[in-house]
Amino acid sequence: MDSFLEASGQTLMAVALIAATLLAAWLAQAARAYLQTRTDLAKYNALFQSAYDYARAAQQLYESGQISKDARYQYVADLIRQQYPAMTDDKVRQIIETSVATLKIANDLTATN
Repeated sequence: MDSFLEASGQTLMAVALIAATLLAAWLAQAARAYLQTRTDLAKYNALFQSAYDYARAAQQLYESGQISKDARYQYVADLIRQQYPAMTDDKVRQIIETSVATLKIANDLTATN
């Protein structure tokens, strides 16, 4: 009977060790995914802030007569591509459109205050 209890105890210990190992592996994977998401979010925030700043600069250059109205898009697109060379043209266009929309909202809020 004692050998049976001892074997059962060892089996239970082995099962608990396997469960703990699997839980640790799952937690490590979840932590890695969480950190990757936070890193990606920080990169996107930096990208959108840069694009917004570039759009503001392009607008200022246009208002001061240094670039034409049509050259604003290309100015911003070139700066984004310098910073993010692997970005597709479609993604650059989307980011510029978002930045310009945000700039318009900011200007509208400033004008009403």
